[in-house]
Amino acid sequence: MKVERLILAILGITLWVGVSMAQDPVTAPELQAHKAEAERLRTAAEAINGERCTELCLDAAKQLAELSNDYFTVGNVQEGHAAMRDSGRLAQKAGDSSVTSKKRRKQTEIGLRKLEKRIADIAQTLNFEDRPAVQDIVKHIDKVRSDILMSMFDMPKKELGPEKKEKP
Repeated sequence: MKVERLILAILGITLWVGVSMAQDPVTAPELQAHKAEAERLRTAAEAINGERCTELCLDAAKQLAELSNDYFTVGNVQEGHAAMRDSGRLAQKAGDSSVTSKKRRKQTEIGLRKLEKRIADIAQTLNFEDRPAVQDIVKHIDKVRSDILMSMFDMPKKELGPEKKEKP
């Protein structure tokens, strides 16, 4: 009898601790902090041109991808897609800036590869109907990476890249 009570007490305490420790993955203050940081980086990236544009746009794209993940986690799909589109747009700007300035191409390509992987991971956590738009952004970032690699090796776009076609 004492053993049964002891076991029930231990199970009860374990259950109570488990329930009390379970929290929402993203709380409102964290979401607001991520949103404020993403907005700050986005406005700075949109305003800047030149040498620091690549680095700043890439940082803003990463932050917006994480903000998008937070939005998807709390169930705000429309805001999640909007943040993801902005992330893709800024990744494009980072790639274009890197190619035109011929600076930071290697670092930008590596950063875009990591961003592409993270966005693909986020896409795998989404509902089936929300995935195609995010997967299109992943494909677009892959094309930007391909353009950077082509510019690094001074190859015309028709010789390398996803659009490469076999010659008959």
